Amino acid sequence: AFYCIKEAWADMCANKWGRIVNVTSVAGVMGGYGQSGYGSAKAGLIGLAKCAALEGARFNITANCVLIGVAQTGAYDEAITEEVRKNIERRTAFRRAASPQEIADAIAYIVSEKAGYMTGSIVNLLGGLDLFII
Repeated sequence: AFYCIKEAWADMCANKWGRIVNVTSVAGVMGGYGQSGYGSAKAGLIGLAKCAALEGARFNITANCVLIGVAQTGAYDEAITEEVRKNIERRTAFRRAASPQEIADAIAYIVSEKAGYMTGSIVNLLGGLDLFII
């Protein structure tokens, strides 16, 4: 993410417009047993977006994070058993994973003109996962 932002930064500044969206994980805000490296990296994406938000505001560049808990992906389906999937999804308020379309819709809004005043934010797509004690 850092190198992508670095590569695009000069053009966004010159154009006086830009949108940065870092996609991060629940591990970046809640941690996880045995996930210190992963959780730290995901938390770092949040910090990176907040720094870019402050530095980019004068150039009309916004930077935000999308925080994802459980998402319907091929990797998700292949990595876990049906029993584990049901156990994880049971811990969300909606009792299901986010669809790729729901995630895409949130990102589409963040990069739109309608979200021009939103910067340094963490858009929570955890589906209520963070409302429960796990």
